[in-house]
Parts: sequence; structure tokens; C-alpha cells
Amino acid sequence: MNITYKGSGIAITDAIRSYAEEKIGDLDKYYPGIQQIRLDLGLTSTHHHKGDGLFSAEANVTVPGHVFRAEETAADLYAAIDSLRTELKRDLSKAHKKQLDRDHRPARIAIK
Repeated sequence: MNITYKGSGIAITDAIRSYAEEKIGDLDKYYPGIQQIRLDLGLTSTHHHKGDGLFSAEANVTVPGHVFRAEETAADLYAAIDSLRTELKRDLSKAHKKQLDRDHRPARIAIK
């Protein structure tokens, strides 16, 4: 599994990279065969607003025949990554279960 990172408005430090790998890197146990994960971590614009911006975490997870996309925002980057993991875990588990049900469904036999 290949994980690529993009920082939008922030620098991807070693601490951020290792935290994201710890949280996102084990998603293949919920959907085996993940080919690539693209993470975009950043700070949302505060244009026309007072105060600090929100941190965003977006992911595109590529599996054979499908791409899962999720995005989360939070006041803290690490909380956004945690929420992103939770959403991806739910989506990947649901899709994998659906695929297993489809693969193990008995074939219909026409009886004449």
C-alpha cells in the first residue's frame, strides 16, 4: 500500500506523517487489497472570517475497481485525522462485507 501526502497551507512534519501512518496505515485490515491512499492535510482559509481556521483531512483510497473518498474538518489536525480514520473504517468495512456477501452467494440454478 502506497501512502502519499499533500500539505495545503501547512508543512507535513515527521510527527504529522508518523501519526497519519499510524492511524491510516492499518486500514487494509478492513478492506484487503488497498492499492493507494492519498492524504491531503491542511488548514482551511480564514478569508472573511475572524479567528483561526479549521484543519482539514481528506483521503482518496484506491482499491481494485473503486475509489473511496472522505473528508473531515476539526479545530485540531490530529482530531481531523482521527475522524477521517473513523469514516474510512466504516466505509471500507461496509464495502468489504458487501463484497464478501456477493462473492459467497450461492449461484442460482435453473431447474427445468
